[in-house]
Amino acid sequence: MKLFWILFAVVACWLMVPTIFYLSSDNLEMAGQLGDLFGIVNALFSGLAFAILIVELHFQRQELKLTRQAMMDQKDQLKEQSEELKKQNYERLFFNLLYIINQEIDSVTGQREFENEEGFTLLRTVSMQIDSHITPQPSVAELTIELEKLFKKIIKQEFDIIAEKVWFLFKYIEKIGDNYGAETQIYEDILSNALTIHVHRILILYFLTSMGKNIKDVKDYAQKMQMNIDEMLRDHKKSFHL
Repeated sequence: MKLFWILFAVVACWLMVPTIFYLSSDNLEMAGQLGDLFGIVNALFSGLAFAILIVELHFQRQELKLTRQAMMDQKDQLKEQSEELKKQNYERLFFNLLYIINQEIDSVTGQREFENEEGFTLLRTVSMQIDSHITPQPSVAELTIELEKLFKKIIKQEFDIIAEKVWFLFKYIEKIGDNYGAETQIYEDILSNALTIHVHRILILYFLTSMGKNIKDVKDYAQKMQMNIDEMLRDHKKSFHL
């Protein structure tokens, strides 16, 4: 606003000075002074115009800087929104997989001798018969054979489909934590509570035998599912030299 009034004053002087001198004087000497003064005013006006140009460029530079900063802030905001959307997609897939696992467990049916049982109840029977029908074996290979026989005796479906999905979901929880720094404990607790202790026991044995998982990784699974691996394996831990 101050710049506007300065410009206004200079323009007014530029217009008024010639008029004043013209009305107040009619000799050549005064006309010469008028020309000199008019030249000074012209120079002042030109200098002010140059100054205005510099100020305008400064304002444009500031505006460009603010625009660039706003674009950077918007980019950061879009990145955060994108990361949050990815996290939501990971969570959605987690719950979808957990739902599928529970559906498949509920769909497990028994052979003729166990046809009155299904789902979690049937897997509880499998867990109990592991102790009553399988004696401790000297090696993992021999224990694997005995477990496969027991599964086929009791369950119509292949148990490996369920076991592989649970293992995938367990590792998927780690992926959520690694990629997004999310607290994995809540997902581990959800998985732990979604399955019964008998199902977890069968899974631990299946991971170590038919799926050939590393004992260290399976111990990690047991710990995060809040299970004691020694209690899960019981006498069969001898097969794994524990």
